[in-house]
Amino acid sequence: MKRKLIAVIICAVCISVTGCGKKEAPVEENVHAETEQEAEDKEEPEVPEEEPGEEKPEEKSAGETEEAAEEAVQDDKDVPPAGREELYREILYRYKEAQDGKYSQEQVESMELVTELIQHGWPYAVAGDEVRYLYYDVDSDGNDELIITYYNDIVDIYGYDGKKVRKAFSAGYRDFATLYPGGMLRLDCSISATDYNTIWYQYDTGLGDYFAVFEDRYEEEYGAAYYTFCYYGISDEERKEIEDAYRDYDDYPVWVYEWGDELTKDEYEKIVPKDKAVKLPKGELLSGVVLPDGYVPMVTTDARSGQDDSGQKVEITKDMQKKMNVFLSNFAEQRMQFYDHGRPDMYQVGYFAFLWSYINKSSDVKTEDNYYTVSYDTVKRLADRYLGLNISDDDLNICYRPDENRSFFAKGKYRTPAADGESFSSFAVVRSAEDVGGGNLRLEFTIYDLDTDAYLDNRGIPSKYYSLSEEEVRDKLRINESGCSELTEMEKGYAIVKKDGDSYKLMYYEIYG
Repeated sequence: MKRKLIAVIICAVCISVTGCGKKEAPVEENVHAETEQEAEDKEEPEVPEEEPGEEKPEEKSAGETEEAAEEAVQDDKDVPPAGREELYREILYRYKEAQDGKYSQEQVESMELVTELIQHGWPYAVAGDEVRYLYYDVDSDGNDELIITYYNDIVDIYGYDGKKVRKAFSAGYRDFATLYPGGMLRLDCSISATDYNTIWYQYDTGLGDYFAVFEDRYEEEYGAAYYTFCYYGISDEERKEIEDAYRDYDDYPVWVYEWGDELTKDEYEKIVPKDKAVKLPKGELLSGVVLPDGYVPMVTTDARSGQDDSGQKVEITKDMQKKMNVFLSNFAEQRMQFYDHGRPDMYQVGYFAFLWSYINKSSDVKTEDNYYTVSYDTVKRLADRYLGLNISDDDLNICYRPDENRSFFAKGKYRTPAADGESFSSFAVVRSAEDVGGGNLRLEFTIYDLDTDAYLDNRGIPSKYYSLSEEEVRDKLRINESGCSELTEMEKGYAIVKKDGDSYKLMYYEIYG
């Protein structure tokens, strides 16, 4: 049976780890000190005040011969017979412009440059010394594709569909991509320390794009599972549907991204490529690209004016300290590990909304059968308020193999299995802030955990802790007469937040140690 699961959600699960955590049962009364405003107005607290039609071009299938592919390329007078380097130069110049200008994520996106380098803090927060590019023929049709790497790991791949250059593939943060002969690509994703999945992609020469074909998924709690995707083994009619949708809408039918059939281990091992992985050349440094005379930047001087303060240290006032601590504590208390606004995972968003409601407004959490639920309206409201996401019911109408051990969306609600609760005694303290342009701040922070007795005595985190600076928190780390400290340092991380009036929206969040 074909299962309705969008593949982009699967990849996003690889990237996010928040949704893999333990689900907690809401308590009847929750007085966690998320904010002072929350205590005054539970219904609508404010973030800063709270505490936590053209003629169809001829396209080729992936199985066409090398001669046919070369003939089709030569029909386009803009395409050199020996390669496609000239086609990709405009894309390469965009990367170069963004890196030289240390553009913000918003500015990069305004160039219609969608790159997973953003997840590494490029170009506004890292030097980009190890961003490289190379031309490589991934499908052996006689024409090269463009590959962008970071520290020699594949990040982005661009292909050509006979009409225009398109993004064919991207490897997210903590994903590892490997090329194999015959247009195959393997993506290894780490879900957690024990859980992972491996997705195989096939390059389609005619469409200049990669499609997921099969997957090996392992979770410690549930074991291994193997699947094909709907693109695998498509019929002529299904291929025509793909081509028509691409021609008319510049996108593919939804079913292309979904799971197809579940396989046995033996069935899976028979179709997995047995070739050795391709060893790619190191490539050339992006910093060595020279923009031609007369090159017109895609980001205008006026738009770049905000970059004058990019990377400049921002003095943190007492008021700013509390607002920043409070905002980031909404994520730190959940022990979130990673979030990327540019590639949101709806399951992570749902889990965030559930835990936020459990901690701060338990009346929004309902009980149905063996599940705790929050409404779509709650998920959408909190996604907009904290994550800057404008999502619809359609974005949430997805189902992740629901059973008694899974969280999923259904009938207007996010549902997660009922489980024992635990304390949420962690909070964030911002150590430094930098203006990185485009209305964005880069915040370095440390997560601390409050002593269990102090947390339970106060039935939450006392408000005074949200105002602490890094210097002030040191006294709280000292060992007292009973041999304990009031606070324990847990983890360090950094976040990119967009200023939104007196509040913030989370653009990027990463725990690194």
